[in-house]
Amino acid sequence: MMRFNLDFLTVFTLVKQSLTNDLSENEIYRRLICLGNENLDGKNDPHRHITGETQINGSRNSSIIGKSSIEVMARSYDSLFSDYMSVSTRKRMVSVLKEILKSCNWPDPELEIGEGSGFTLESVINGKSFCFPYLLAALVKFTVPRENPHRKDFKEYRVTVVDCYNSAPDENLDLVPIDLALPREKDTSRIDGAEFRRFFTEVNSEKFPEQFKGAGDVKIFRLNIRNSRFDYEGLSGFLEENIEHYVMSSLEEKSYYDEQRTKHLTHDAIKRFAASASGKDLREVYSRLMLYVFMEGGLGAPKIFNAVEIKDKNIRSDGVYYLRKGVISDKPMLILGASQTFPTLDEAMENGLAQIDVISREQDKMLSFINPAFLRMRFEQDDLSYIVDRLIKAEGILQNDAAFGVFLSYSLDESNDGNLSSNEFRQKVEERMERDIADAVPMIYAKIKEHGLQNYGFFVFVLPLTNVETDAEKVIRGFAGGEMNG
Repeated sequence: MMRFNLDFLTVFTLVKQSLTNDLSENEIYRRLICLGNENLDGKNDPHRHITGETQINGSRNSSIIGKSSIEVMARSYDSLFSDYMSVSTRKRMVSVLKEILKSCNWPDPELEIGEGSGFTLESVINGKSFCFPYLLAALVKFTVPRENPHRKDFKEYRVTVVDCYNSAPDENLDLVPIDLALPREKDTSRIDGAEFRRFFTEVNSEKFPEQFKGAGDVKIFRLNIRNSRFDYEGLSGFLEENIEHYVMSSLEEKSYYDEQRTKHLTHDAIKRFAASASGKDLREVYSRLMLYVFMEGGLGAPKIFNAVEIKDKNIRSDGVYYLRKGVISDKPMLILGASQTFPTLDEAMENGLAQIDVISREQDKMLSFINPAFLRMRFEQDDLSYIVDRLIKAEGILQNDAAFGVFLSYSLDESNDGNLSSNEFRQKVEERMERDIADAVPMIYAKIKEHGLQNYGFFVFVLPLTNVETDAEKVIRGFAGGEMNG
């Protein structure tokens, strides 16, 4: 009697037998090895890897499994096979696997099935409760780097595995949902709203003119005040904690977690940020970064990409953001960004609206932000797919108009000489900001009409600093100083 091996052909055959809907062998391979992405190995047909004619570990596809954690693989399998395997066929596969493992030549009883999975020969054979996608991920992780020895006998061996599948007794097993078996997946694509609210307080808008209480909104924030001063140290720390979200694509940032390189993430992100800021006015750098912070944290509109990722200097928008349907309107919205920092709020608003006027008049370039051909030029296929799957889904964003997100920062010129308590100074600052924005509203509407922008939605964020000439640079150097030139 032929003895069983725990190799990829064994796992592949068990999966194939467990499917309740037909998938081609190439499609099963693509889901198991490529995690749903395209085959990277153009030299070899997947069949040669399945049967052992060519070993998977010599293929470019093996890097996908090598770089992915078992947790990431498990979540992929849970999604990729959810419609193709019933609960009963999953249980059946586990029962058959247990029978196969009883007949395997196993070098070490303590050897893990998939490094870091916690599964051993004994734990699987004696187990009664399993997270199926996690077990499947451990099996694939274990078998891909090992020799698949069936170059000549794969047909005979496959029949043996199928016979075992059909004849092995069913065990009374429990399957644990992946959400209960694994920790919640870390969302690496955006700022945590609770963290944002720890550092920024939204100023009460009850005293604002009625025009700015609708969908076209002005939101004024102030930094938290500590020891009677704006907390610039806290702001720098907040930016340092979130800078990777700003400078890296969603997929690239996620890869640091998948490949367990998180200790390098912030350092690499700060270096990239500093390189992009080299030779630029740090007020402009600060403005664009803070636009991102407020779009994601203040409005809940995650980036598709931003100024750091856009290489074309002729593109005037400081970022492209996506607002899901149900937040403001019943349709999703694409939001283009403008950001300005000037000593006075009037100057910041004038320049911000002038920037928006340029973007709105360059209709072809504005539309190119959401043109798939444009995205393909700037993103690898995996990254493009991740952006679409993660942010856009199937909500028809290409059929919707754009809105504008505007970040404005100006000098408040208010400081505490020691005669006011923290609460008194906070109240003084809030009252001053309310007056400033109320006085500026007529100009905002006049400029919107002057530029013919009445048909666009606007989301305006205002953040005063004590003195923008010095404080913007202070904030940037507070977290990136060691990497900045000059």
